[in-house]
Amino acid sequence: MLITFLYINILIIFDIKQSDLRTCAEGPSRFIIFAHRIDIRQISLDFAHFIDVVLPMPPIGNAVALDVDSTTGVIYWSDSKQHVIMSSTPDGLNVHKIIGESLDNPDGLIVDSVGKTVCIENFFQADIFKFINLL
Repeated sequence: MLITFLYINILIIFDIKQSDLRTCAEGPSRFIIFAHRIDIRQISLDFAHFIDVVLPMPPIGNAVALDVDSTTGVIYWSDSKQHVIMSSTPDGLNVHKIIGESLDNPDGLIVDSVGKTVCIENFFQADIFKFINLL
């Protein structure tokens, strides 16, 4: 008996609609985005055939957590190999290092789109949770 395990860190489903009903979307209207260790992928739910597409991000060592700011569409991820929290737009432009010092194992990440903060779980430190203001 062959058992296959698919390791996916986090899934986020979005539903984007064009407000004028005339303009074509730049990407899928409904999709799942997930961290796949060395890259970030997106699966469109607009079609019956689900094909994952690797988003054009900078090199990623080991993405273990991912979240998206629902108001801006900016993707945030934690890289436990490089010990950083990064952000980027889905097109791979505007890449920023959010935090890169004093992180031993950034294995959890939550974006508060309303409060404009990121909560990071850093398991091996005394201060397990860090809050970063995005404004």
